[in-house]
Amino acid sequence: MEYVASFVLGLFIFQALLAKEMMGCSYGQAVKLSLLPQWLSMNAVMAGMIPVMVILMSHDKHTMEPAWLRFWGILLLASLVGTVLAYPVNWWLVNNGLQPGMSGMKREDRNTIPTVSKLAVTLVTVAMLAGGVAFAARYGNLQMDAANMNEMPMPAYLHDGRLPTLDDTVEFFNLILELKLGEQDKKDLVAFMRQL
Repeated sequence: MEYVASFVLGLFIFQALLAKEMMGCSYGQAVKLSLLPQWLSMNAVMAGMIPVMVILMSHDKHTMEPAWLRFWGILLLASLVGTVLAYPVNWWLVNNGLQPGMSGMKREDRNTIPTVSKLAVTLVTVAMLAGGVAFAARYGNLQMDAANMNEMPMPAYLHDGRLPTLDDTVEFFNLILELKLGEQDKKDLVAFMRQL
């Protein structure tokens, strides 16, 4: 889903609008000219992002929650890895006139790229994406969804990780705050928090 949303937004907003202005063509023609560059670039970006996110997020349920700093740290790391992998592909696209670069390009600046070269780069980016997914499947869990969340290990609790379980955490606060919770109250509280 993320791949499709990113591809569509990138194609119809970023790539096509930029190409339209820089190449002096219609929006429809800019979309057509931007289709291949957007697809190749997205394959390379996702080849880096997918394994980083799947591997790091499939071992700790808190990394799936945007409210936790870990989520944003992993997203940033995944974006950086995707950028590094996409850089050579985007350089090739700009260098060969298939994608606008910082210096701009006019329609007449477009080089005629042999179809075999386009096919070779396409196959490389598809192989990169397939390799990223295979790596993620090998070292992570591609089935990261709400149904699997309760099966994921939880990290230690408190800021320093000194409480290894949720039961220990409830007992800690029961003692510190002098709540005087009974055994059933503590079990109910833990059961309730596990459902969150």
